[in-house]
Amino acid sequence: MDTETKKALHPGIIEALSDSEISERALHAQYDDMLDECYSFEKVGGVFELMSPSVVLREVDPTAYRCGFSDWMDGVSDQYVEINGSYHKRHELEEALDTLLEEAESALQELEEDEDADVDDTEEHHAVEVIRGFITSNL
Repeated sequence: MDTETKKALHPGIIEALSDSEISERALHAQYDDMLDECYSFEKVGGVFELMSPSVVLREVDPTAYRCGFSDWMDGVSDQYVEINGSYHKRHELEEALDTLLEEAESALQELEEDEDADVDDTEEHHAVEVIRGFITSNL
C-alpha cells in the first residue's frame, strides 16, 4: 500500500488491518498441526514413532511441503484473505470494515443533509469515498 493511500485511509482501517493480520509463521503452524493430526509414524515404530510428520515432510521434501501448504491455504481461503502479501483473518476484517463503512455512510449522510457544508467537508467526503472504494475493492 503506497504512502498516499495510507494517508487517505481512516485510522480505523489501518487498525483493522493490523488487528486482523496473522503471520505466515502462524499459518504454517496451523498447517503443521493439521499434518500431525492426520498422519503418524506409530505403525512404523522404533525411533520413527516419535517423529513429527510435518517436520519430516518439510525437511525431506520441501517442495511437497510448500505445495501442500498452498493447497491447504486454498482450502481455508474462506477464513483468510491476502492483502498486499499479508494474510488477515477474514471474519475479523469484515466485521471491522463493516463498522467503518457504517460510520463512513453515516458521516456522508450527515454531510449531505448539512446545507451549510464548507470546503473542509469536501475533504471529509473525499475520505469517505476513498474508504468505500478500499473496502469494496479488497473484499
